[in-house]
Amino acid sequence: MKAYPFPPAYRVVKGRDFARLKVEGKVFRTKKLIFNYAPATLSRVGVIVTKKVGNAVFRSLVKRWVRESYRLTRPTINQPIDIVIIPRTSKLSFAAISQDLSFFIGWLDEKNTH
Repeated sequence: MKAYPFPPAYRVVKGRDFARLKVEGKVFRTKKLIFNYAPATLSRVGVIVTKKVGNAVFRSLVKRWVRESYRLTRPTINQPIDIVIIPRTSKLSFAAISQDLSFFIGWLDEKNTH
C-alpha cells in the first residue's frame, strides 16, 4: 500500500466542477503551469492538457506527472482546496512540475497565514 494514497475522491472529474473553478476560482500562473483554485471541503486536483503541449502520448505522460506530483505534495496542503492545473508549454519534466506545484503550495500557505 502506498504511503500517500490517491483515490478517485481526490480528483476533480466532473465538468461542472471544472466550470465552477474557472468562474469562481482564482488564478495563479508560473512559467510552466496555470493553477485555478478555490476553497473546498476536500483537497482535489484536476488536470487539463491542451494539444499545444504535445501529442497524445506526451499529454498522457504530463497528466500522470501532475497527478503523481500532487499525490506526493498533498500532505503539505494545510487547508482543503480544489485545484485545476493546466500546463502552458511542451518543455515539461516531472521535476519542473513538482517544483512549480511546491512553489504554488508554499505561496498559498504564506498568503493564508497573513
